[in-house]
Amino acid sequence: MSNVNTYPLRLPTSVKAAAEKLAREDGVSLNQFVATAIAEKLAATRRRFSRNGRSGPIWRHSGPS
Repeated sequence: MSNVNTYPLRLPTSVKAAAEKLAREDGVSLNQFVATAIAEKLAATRRRFSRNGRSGPIWRHSGPS
């Protein structure tokens, strides 16, 4: 990632624990797990907007594919 920003994320304890467990099982850091989850959600939202013929959100993907 060439352009990286930090963001203090507050999660319920149970959500963080579940994410940590899945990240460990996947062999990735919690940060990578969360970043991937957000990227997947953004892609799904774009597809939903595209299927509905709407212009979609104003944000665009600027990182590597």
